[in-house]
Amino acid sequence: MSTLWSELVISLDLEGHEDRCFYGMTALLQISTSSTDFLINPFSLCEEISTEFRDYLEDIEGLVIMHGSSNDLLWLLRDFQIKIGTLFDIQDYYYVETGRFQAGLVEVAHYYTQSDLKTTHKDICQVADWTNQPLHKDLVQYARQDARLLLEIFEVIKSKDPKGILVPTTLQESRKRMKVHYKPKTYPTCGSQLGALRKRPVLPSKNEILLFILWEWRRIISCEFDDGPEYVIPFQKLVQLAVKCPSNVNEIELILRPMAESTKRSISSLLCVIQDGQPYLDKMKMIPCDICKKIGHVAVLCYRKGSQQDVKDWMKSHPQHKRAQNRRRRLNKKGNERTRKQEALCKMPEQVRVPNSDPTPRYSLQDRTISFLNSVKILIA
Repeated sequence: MSTLWSELVISLDLEGHEDRCFYGMTALLQISTSSTDFLINPFSLCEEISTEFRDYLEDIEGLVIMHGSSNDLLWLLRDFQIKIGTLFDIQDYYYVETGRFQAGLVEVAHYYTQSDLKTTHKDICQVADWTNQPLHKDLVQYARQDARLLLEIFEVIKSKDPKGILVPTTLQESRKRMKVHYKPKTYPTCGSQLGALRKRPVLPSKNEILLFILWEWRRIISCEFDDGPEYVIPFQKLVQLAVKCPSNVNEIELILRPMAESTKRSISSLLCVIQDGQPYLDKMKMIPCDICKKIGHVAVLCYRKGSQQDVKDWMKSHPQHKRAQNRRRRLNKKGNERTRKQEALCKMPEQVRVPNSDPTPRYSLQDRTISFLNSVKILIA
């Protein structure tokens, strides 16, 4: 972290994993500075990212360079409760300059640096399993190139636009991205997926009720084992279970073959749900959560990190993190005050005169623009 604190500008990129997990997770953080590239494994450094690295990213004095940061900002907020202090999104700058909305990194890199990225190789790496670590050397090279390329593009932008004419508009667009709020991913309803089938089966009312119960059972098991619902039991297999109503484990295995590991470990409860229906499912839902002590959801993956009282008790026992939190609040307060003053200056008329004294203009639009651009140049220098 001492290396990062000495840097005013860094580039940041994240690789996520949402295929074989219920809520999704951040699998890799890529950071590049003017001299060093960092690939951070969040599974082994989760506490350090949530404390020390969070203090750095939320510092309004530094500048974080990203590209298409909407998903990355959500993942930072979801997994580490981080909100970046000052963001410069290259995709927004490209949109302000050319008018092309949501351009990919390949297009932006070719426009500014005339570099030709291999699109096929990039597409393969984007769908790779980043949780399978240690990473393959091709994935390591791709991750380093992705973050390093952002800094190279930023240097080209600085040389192409030395006065920073388009920078204020870009920062304003990037601030809109930072207004995002994380909400847990909603689980789709059984009726929506049943209606999406090409050949929708006509089920009797009894079997359709069982299908909805099996759907809810799959949601609970997926959350408990942190696995994708379609990997636990595909929806077509759920329909077959609801139609055939197997009476023993062997019949269930014949229908679901091959089975996921989470389904094998929960096959006895699946049989009980098929035989007993809603009463057994209600018993499963009455298990209290180990984290928030509430009833109504499985305790293994409660997305709530803890109650407010738990956080206060933890802060009392860790005074260094309490001081870091207070420092972040002071910095954010100063940054918000500075932003409000700048917005107020931009909204002022072109000439503001002092009443009943000097008829000469007090502030001109040109003077305000020059002072604002000077502050931006200091920021990106």
